[in-house]
Amino acid sequence: MADKPAPDFSDQIQSLIEPIRKDDPNLFQALEFLNNSLSDLNKQINPITPKRGFKIGDSTIDLGPPVTFFYTLPGRTIKMEWVAISGTAQYEIRRGASWDTALFQTKTSSTQINLEPIPTGTYTYLLKTITLGGTYSDDATPLVVIIESVAPVSISAQVIDNNVLLRWTEPHASFDIDYYELFKNGVSIGYNDGNFSAIFETAAGSFNYGVVAYDMAGNASPISTILVAVNQPPDFELFNTFISSLNGTRVNAYREAATPPRLVAPVDVAQTWDQHFSSHSWTTIQNQIDAGYPVYAQPAIITGSYEEIIDFGVLINNIIANITYNFAYNDPNHQVSIIIKQSVSTDGISYSTPVAGAVQFFSTLRYLKVRLEFTGVDDKAFVSIYNLTVKLDVKRDLDSGEVNA
Repeated sequence: MADKPAPDFSDQIQSLIEPIRKDDPNLFQALEFLNNSLSDLNKQINPITPKRGFKIGDSTIDLGPPVTFFYTLPGRTIKMEWVAISGTAQYEIRRGASWDTALFQTKTSSTQINLEPIPTGTYTYLLKTITLGGTYSDDATPLVVIIESVAPVSISAQVIDNNVLLRWTEPHASFDIDYYELFKNGVSIGYNDGNFSAIFETAAGSFNYGVVAYDMAGNASPISTILVAVNQPPDFELFNTFISSLNGTRVNAYREAATPPRLVAPVDVAQTWDQHFSSHSWTTIQNQIDAGYPVYAQPAIITGSYEEIIDFGVLINNIIANITYNFAYNDPNHQVSIIIKQSVSTDGISYSTPVAGAVQFFSTLRYLKVRLEFTGVDDKAFVSIYNLTVKLDVKRDLDSGEVNA
């Protein structure tokens, strides 16, 4: 058993001299200096004798892990909280069944943390305390986190002439829903951030539409489908089909001279080969791969756009413009949202306010401005666009009346 250290009365002395701080500041500073000096001298003459679990100079103490450790799913993160342990400098969280092999998640001095969304499954997180000297608690407090699968949506359809209005519910999921993918007859036809979409069909037929929901972690719901019968569009007929060669205005987008030509976006097209590597302190291609970017175009730029103006040569009234394209992701785990905007002009100078949507009705036009806006989920995401097609369906005018003959 260690000897009991000599008492330190510096706190009591400090309280006795405190009342003269305002009356005689000079005397107070002199007495405070003497008190602090005597306290330091006492610590040198009577050093603290180490006890079990305490190390002089390392400032560490044997602490246990937090007893209370729980989580909630507020929508965009995994929020973890715990009750503080006195004397703790930091807490460390790892994911895995065994501390030594578990994946490091974060360190924090707070008693709560928000972690990024993760795929569907059951995970074990471990929490340990760390003292000021860097000593970890012997044991870790486990926490089992369950991420549920995204439930299917409930889908309905309404047919107005040759327009199909699809609506669907927001499904139950552990994280907020990020976007929806639309399908027609089993083929993807685009993405949507909302809970409805209008689809224009140029011909009659029965169509099987589907919707898949994706949450913030990329977890996908089972596809929900609905069979819709569309009659022959009344008084509309195909007027023109335009397939773009992708020679419009590109921002953070690159045109590949393939057959058909492709647009790759969003990527950095301004950097040279040397700048690409030097700006990230890479000296070899392997350095880039080791950093988690296996494709030269990575790190990609988060946003980009493509804009093209199409001159149809004559003024056309009562037009439905329908824009479609094919696409392919570089990596389905790193996707790019694409927003289509359309505006029109009769003189090629003044254009209407752009409206978002692949299918739009315009009362009159000669020039159609098509704009695609790209937003990647991270710097590993880019997409290839090809077969960008614009179809114009014009309404037939019926001219009738009476004249005297």
